[in-house]
Amino acid sequence: MLKIKKIITDLRVPLVHIENKGMQVYHFSMTTKKTDISRAGPSFLLVTAAILFIYFLTGMTAARLNAVKSAVLFGVFVSFCAFYTVSRIKDIKTGLFGIAAGIPCGIVSYFALSAAFDSVERMTIECFGMMMRFLLWGGIGCIVLMCISLICAKKFKTEDAVFAVLSAGFVLRTILVVYTPLNFFQHDVSGFGEGFQGFHDDYIMYIYEYWALPNDDVRNLGQLYHPPLHHALSAVFFKLHAFIFPKSAGEINVLKTLPFMYSCWFVLICHRILKHFKIDGAPLVIALSFISFHPQLLFLAIQINNDALMTMLFAASVYLALKWYEKPELTVILFTAITIGCAMMAKISGGLVAIPVAFLFLCKLITALKKKAEVKTGELIKQFVLFGFLVFPLGMWFPLKNFILYGTPFTYVFPIDSTAHQDLWMFSTWQRVFAPSAESLKNPFMTMNSTQPAADYNALLALLKTSLFDERTFDNEYLINTGRVLLVLAAAVALTCVFCAVFIIIRLIRQKRMTVPFASVLVLCVTMCASYMNYCLGYQITSTESFRFVIPVLVPACLFFGMTLKELWKKIPVRIIVTGVIILFIAGVFVFYGSYTEYRSVWETFINPA
Repeated sequence: MLKIKKIITDLRVPLVHIENKGMQVYHFSMTTKKTDISRAGPSFLLVTAAILFIYFLTGMTAARLNAVKSAVLFGVFVSFCAFYTVSRIKDIKTGLFGIAAGIPCGIVSYFALSAAFDSVERMTIECFGMMMRFLLWGGIGCIVLMCISLICAKKFKTEDAVFAVLSAGFVLRTILVVYTPLNFFQHDVSGFGEGFQGFHDDYIMYIYEYWALPNDDVRNLGQLYHPPLHHALSAVFFKLHAFIFPKSAGEINVLKTLPFMYSCWFVLICHRILKHFKIDGAPLVIALSFISFHPQLLFLAIQINNDALMTMLFAASVYLALKWYEKPELTVILFTAITIGCAMMAKISGGLVAIPVAFLFLCKLITALKKKAEVKTGELIKQFVLFGFLVFPLGMWFPLKNFILYGTPFTYVFPIDSTAHQDLWMFSTWQRVFAPSAESLKNPFMTMNSTQPAADYNALLALLKTSLFDERTFDNEYLINTGRVLLVLAAAVALTCVFCAVFIIIRLIRQKRMTVPFASVLVLCVTMCASYMNYCLGYQITSTESFRFVIPVLVPACLFFGMTLKELWKKIPVRIIVTGVIILFIAGVFVFYGSYTEYRSVWETFINPA
């Protein structure tokens, strides 16, 4: 029993830092202890195990769900929430009995779903809608009940609030992953059609079939100009799936498993970064909520291109570099080199993380030269050399190979066909940055066709729209109206984030508390924003305006929220405004994405597959 208790504690602690003293039920104020990188491992294993369970049960598609599997999924989640609640109120041993709560809940939900399904024709939009609403709001209800139980027992602490936020975000991503067809929210994917067309799915299937990379100039191969790490991992996973489940060897929806995993890992890494900056209590919960429920994380979990892997490795590189600066160990800098190299091997733009990391390296070197660092200059140079020997081969072998063999430029980007009508060369720089059209402001969704009156040529407005809805559009009146509200809320969040950034920078400079780690995050923010604007203005097409090209900026954004709330928590107006804006934004996300799968356009693939 002691061994079980240790395992469960190890799983729970990395998700949230546990502190049993110095906090009241409704007051989030507590100190933190230093955490080691190794303590984060079990939380990643727990999330990974949960995703693999969902994969084995559903195949990442609602087409394989029925009343039995839905009841099992719900029952297991109820058991998990019951175990967590009872173990927090009593102890681990008693908490094991709480698992039994999932059994009657699963049985009742099975009969309820069966009766509901019998009232409509199976495999219809109504059937899918019933399952989706039951699992989503049933899961959120379990989390709410868990929190209420802990509050009533006077056991509710910051760790529980963070756990609830992470769990609710996981539930929302799970529902969207399972209930969204593979042809929705994708980028540069052909839908696994016949013949090689040079898209990301073709890239995956080529490696899957031949276990090799195409031997040709990547400029002739469409999206195959990207480095192959994500596509190779997806091909290996697809091959393992075919081996384990030969009857469903061609089920392409399972490819959503890895991006789903990466997006959840990204949230956990953001949590570690916030903890690294000593953000705790309510500021931690609110800042983490912004990340956990951001729509872009929903898209990343669904998309089978290389964005999710690169984004996760980007954030991991930032966190490891921060830990290295705190304590310059050779092991940490080598892991940093691996994550940066792999980020570039997933997508070459992952190399942008090298700029803030290099800033940390430079500052540590200057400190060592002044003999104020805990390590000698010679030791640092040795670490930098080993870092370079590891990161450059990992990150640059693919573009270097293409340059040597075919003369492909390192900055090559696949050109968009002119028939796509995405050209924006006719709009001035002033329009592209500062002056959106009135028509584009009325439409909450992205208009990709630049010949339309509502064309989204303004990069900042397009950035906001694609962060919420990707490049998709909906013609349902309800979704249009809720989309407009969500767009306004997102604009409020963006302005609040800018205020928080300006405030915290000025405050830290005035009080002479600006630190190198925080300055490196500012370098990261400036790097990503400058890269985005350069990409938009350098490649004059609407596709370059997508938020997916600047997703890592969510890391400094949540940090600005967390640090501002930490500094001004006693200022009630500021606390109410910042917290209120984020809560309203999250509510808008749930209203929109908690209902959008009820509409026919999303379900056509499941009901009438091509």
